[in-house]
Amino acid sequence: MASIPWLADVLREAGVSVVEEGDWRNRGTGGAFDPIGVLWHHTAGNPSPGNPHPSLGICINGRSDLAGPLCHALVDYNGVFHIISANSANHAGPSGGSGPIPAGNGNAMLIGWEIEYNGVDTAMTPAQYGASVTATAAVLRRLGKDASYARGHRETSTEGKPDPAFVDLDQMRADVAARMISRFAFVNSAGQVIVKDGSHSPWENPINGGGASKVVLSGQWIGIMTGDTFWAKSGIFGNWVGMAAGAGMRDIAISGDRFAFVNAAGQVLVKDGVSSPWPSPINGGGASKVVLSGGWIGVQQGDSFLAKSGIQGSWRTMADAPGLKDIAIDNNRFAFVNGAGQAIVKDGVDSPWPTAINPGGATRVVLKDGWIGVLQGGDFLAKFDIFGGWKTMASGGQVSDIALGGNGWFGFVGSGNFLAKQGADSGWLQMAPTGSVRSIALET
Repeated sequence: MASIPWLADVLREAGVSVVEEGDWRNRGTGGAFDPIGVLWHHTAGNPSPGNPHPSLGICINGRSDLAGPLCHALVDYNGVFHIISANSANHAGPSGGSGPIPAGNGNAMLIGWEIEYNGVDTAMTPAQYGASVTATAAVLRRLGKDASYARGHRETSTEGKPDPAFVDLDQMRADVAARMISRFAFVNSAGQVIVKDGSHSPWENPINGGGASKVVLSGQWIGIMTGDTFWAKSGIFGNWVGMAAGAGMRDIAISGDRFAFVNAAGQVLVKDGVSSPWPSPINGGGASKVVLSGGWIGVQQGDSFLAKSGIQGSWRTMADAPGLKDIAIDNNRFAFVNGAGQAIVKDGVDSPWPTAINPGGATRVVLKDGWIGVLQGGDFLAKFDIFGGWKTMASGGQVSDIALGGNGWFGFVGSGNFLAKQGADSGWLQMAPTGSVRSIALET
């Protein structure tokens, strides 16, 4: 059973006002919960400036005919999110299916906002609408979903529920989509990290003084490796947090609220929560790279690709390949590049490895949302799914770095310039034609 203990932090990072109601992280119905989207409701309550959340107690404790909690958050008259549960809640009932949300147990699939208004002769306030849109965009981005995964209860209900009333749900989804802006970052030849939100936005000033060798993006988090120090910050304008330091640091990674680094001895340290202490290393040493995705931790250790599910999980030897060049994980897809430069990809940790998907010559493999990309002989090649056909994304032998992002984004560094595009067949955008770009990162 999944949980969303990150909910309050994700909303705060998005600029939403939050009140945490009691022991919300442990409150729930005990039912199955593996959310893929957000469901909007109205409470039928009658809030006012002086009484902004009259339904809060019911949403927490339930009614005589339905046990609480009845949602994950209540949105009060002023647009404040009262966080009620990180686990299953009785809010959705059976889903008849809507958009990408399938038929089935809505409580298991959907995170629910109860917006405090009666829906009979009053609509949600502008503050409620704005906060609900912002919060929905932040959560869907955290879940790795697009705006189509936000639905109204009246769209999914099999029982004729009318909520949320007095709102154009297609327009509300469009407003959510507008908030789900992609983030782009690059490291220049001086080691300065430059980040922006939105493909057509201007670049902000560098977020560091220089000396960085790597930048990683995940949700609101930006992480950099500067010399022998791992720094992280929440958002472009957040404050830097010194995560770890030590001579000879080799690599860093972030996924959601999970952070990892490889020290000079090749030991991998992983923790959940930016302020948590680092536990003991999860390996004996010798690692050169760490990757995080969907609960999985992967390490490149000598000629071996090892993976485990969660910090306390047991290691699995995914592959032993003399001359191993790279590894990648995206949820339940795993990939590596062997000493001959062949990229080998499989779905499922216990599945056998199929034959290589390229003849050789690759030095890097990247994975995202079904796409597989390789850096091969200075060219960028990509394919959708293991058995798809290759597309030449960029050729000429000048490609030095590649990246894949959600929502169909592709990026590469060619001759020191950063180019990106959304959609495999669309045109490239000159993101940073400076001639001095070393490496890039995408978070979409």
